[in-house]
Amino acid sequence: MTGIDLAAVAEYDEQFAGSTYGLSGRTSLFTLNDVRRAEMFVQMSGVEQQVVAWRNADSPKQGPGGRPAFITDRQLLTAMMLLAMEKSPLLVMEMRNVLAYRLDDRARQHLGVRPAPEDFDDPRAAYNW
Repeated sequence: MTGIDLAAVAEYDEQFAGSTYGLSGRTSLFTLNDVRRAEMFVQMSGVEQQVVAWRNADSPKQGPGGRPAFITDRQLLTAMMLLAMEKSPLLVMEMRNVLAYRLDDRARQHLGVRPAPEDFDDPRAAYNW
């Protein structure tokens, strides 16, 4: 794994100093700048490549496979980093909330995440997302 270039992080922080992540707890929207910053941390850590290597080592392809992944490693790791940046618990439900409800339109499009259920209060729609 590679180390994190702290100079690059500091430069990025200065460039996007107006970010809103972490200001209002677990209901604030993450902007495109927040997502790009989280992706930069994930990319510099090399963890995505390590997850792929672990998956390949654990289950070599032996057949046609199953259903394609609904959420990519990059999307999941970015959601985890966004939660870590705002000091929220790294729970699966929280990651689901980030990807389903807490990304603004530009951030959602950048990550390639499908739109959230129309009704935020509908537990069935939230569960099925």
